[in-house]
Amino acid sequence: MDIEYWFFGSDFSTPQTGGQLYNSKIVQFKQKRSEKLITLEYPWGGFLKNLSFDLFNALRLLFSVRRRVVIVNESQHQRLCMTLLASFLNPRVKSVVMFHQLAYLRRNSSLHRRVTQFVDKLLIRFSDISVSAGLYLTDQMQQLVSERFHGKIWPVLTTCQGRMTYSEDKIAYSCLFVGSIVPAKGILELINSIHLVPTSLRDKLQITLAGPIPDEPFYEQCLQLIADKKLEDQFHFLGKQDLDSLRKLYLQSDLFLFPTHAEGMPMSLMEAMTAGCIPIVFNNSALPYMVENGSTGFICENLNTESYAKCIVDYYAMKQSDRIKLRKQACEKAAAYIRSWDEVADEFWKVIEK
Repeated sequence: MDIEYWFFGSDFSTPQTGGQLYNSKIVQFKQKRSEKLITLEYPWGGFLKNLSFDLFNALRLLFSVRRRVVIVNESQHQRLCMTLLASFLNPRVKSVVMFHQLAYLRRNSSLHRRVTQFVDKLLIRFSDISVSAGLYLTDQMQQLVSERFHGKIWPVLTTCQGRMTYSEDKIAYSCLFVGSIVPAKGILELINSIHLVPTSLRDKLQITLAGPIPDEPFYEQCLQLIADKKLEDQFHFLGKQDLDSLRKLYLQSDLFLFPTHAEGMPMSLMEAMTAGCIPIVFNNSALPYMVENGSTGFICENLNTESYAKCIVDYYAMKQSDRIKLRKQACEKAAAYIRSWDEVADEFWKVIEK
């Protein structure tokens, strides 16, 4: 009997985030092969509308007489609980959980962390397959559950939009951030860090932020903080950029400032490093897997703005020959992770079809 694949997600045609791009490429690869794949986009609306959507599809799965493989992102806990229950009760349905990140790593309060960590454990235990987008996530997932569940966890390494042109011809004091303008990306910490940089250096810095602005109130908060710190001449928000524009930004930028709070395997970091942008990151999540302090970039004390500011100062205190060496090593490190999207998608579907 033919298998029908259901892929729950959002913005398949116009991905805004790295996780959405990953999902979109995987879906496109499968559709090219003319296999039965249905994408189910999350509805925009209130709680009742979302609940109705989830209940309706859970019932369809529960009473399905056709073999189905259902793929859902880890962040959709409500949807996953219903999907896993339906697949548990109906042997014709196979459940796959996509882990681009672990929910408990994104939570700040201890209560939220405990609750979401418990849910993540259940997802790994009761799904048929758990796909992790990177070695860091695989390590974290294996630590959450006992060894007998490790066979359910399959790493499918991510990649990025493409290897950028390597360049040593950088615009002096040009700094770049690429990502969504949201609290979890550390924008406030970045602003406060730049304020701590000595005036003689700070006045030379030009910081470009390229990425979608989904949270308008937070964006206004950032602008207000920039004004309060008198940093209007340093910060420039461009909004979401196409790939060609990003290539130019990576090509000319000296530093890649990426003070994010937690990441699975950030695509923008790989892109920046292959272009010879030196990353400065906090010591958390997957970032130390990519950045080696003093060898391929700088790792700062986690969420410590003084430490972050010091790393910026230390970089500009380096000899030019040492900076070039750092760029080349960063490029070599990131290049080892970059593959074609077809290779990533092919590996993903081979795991799913096991």
